Amino acid sequence: MRQVAQQFPKLLLTANGMFWKAAIAGLCGSVTHTLLMLSKAELGILEPFQPYQSLQIALSYWSGEYVHPLLPWVLSYVNGSTLAGFVFARLYWHLPGASGPIKGFIAGVLGWLVMNSIFFPLLGLGFFATHLGLGPWPAVFSLGMMLAYSVVMGIVYCMIYTASAAERNHRDLHCIALSGLPRREECAFAPERWANSRWRTVSEP
Repeated sequence: MRQVAQQFPKLLLTANGMFWKAAIAGLCGSVTHTLLMLSKAELGILEPFQPYQSLQIALSYWSGEYVHPLLPWVLSYVNGSTLAGFVFARLYWHLPGASGPIKGFIAGVLGWLVMNSIFFPLLGLGFFATHLGLGPWPAVFSLGMMLAYSVVMGIVYCMIYTASAAERNHRDLHCIALSGLPRREECAFAPERWANSRWRTVSEP
């Protein structure tokens, strides 16, 4: 119990760091997704396919109250910047691929399958939105919707993570240069890495 209490501050800082990285990446993905949907409306592409309007109607039906048209957009932004972004961050290192865009692409395809097989039927659009009578095109466009979000999120998350890792490495090297022998008490950020052989090699004769 005492060991858990000692480790809790470090775990909390790690979770907070992951959360803000995921939130920024998810927000960037949501903005890209919104721009795609605005372009769709402006160009008149697949006008009968209006997933946000369908969500508004479903929410009104389920709640028995009028739902403002902006609410589905707000829910999308909140979900994209919090829950979906955090899940992506937690699964990032488990997803196939060696780069952020590839991991984002795979996450987008998985999300697209869930959206078309579960979410769309709940909104009355049918499996892969087939009830609209527009053939495969709503499903194809929904894939673009999802990838616009997930690929950008993967790119931004990878950039933020890389920048944070570079900053940590720079601080480590700066600590070594200043102290010569970076003992545990000389580096506030080094204790969690002390067991690593790189630190033992540098600090031990």
